[in-house]
Amino acid sequence: KEKNPPSTPRRSANNPRPVVKLQPKADNSNNDDNCYICINGGDLLCCDFCDKSFHLECHIPPIVQIPTGKWKCMECSAVERRKRSRCGECKACLSPD
Repeated sequence: KEKNPPSTPRRSANNPRPVVKLQPKADNSNNDDNCYICINGGDLLCCDFCDKSFHLECHIPPIVQIPTGKWKCMECSAVERRKRSRCGECKACLSPD
């Protein structure tokens, strides 16, 4: 029987979705110059765990104020959640599972 490599999240009956713990990057110098959602530049919030950047209003959910400390974008925080988030607006979120 082949073992999962350390980078592969494990699944179980109690946890059907894999959960991965991400580590913060050393710096934000390599973050995107354009918003991950609308692809426009401007004042962007940079994720401390990946290279994505977002306008506060483009992030899902929208960010009301600039967070303090290390910040995880929706993409990075999604891999740590066991339950799916729903925007409540798109067709996929409005349909039952």
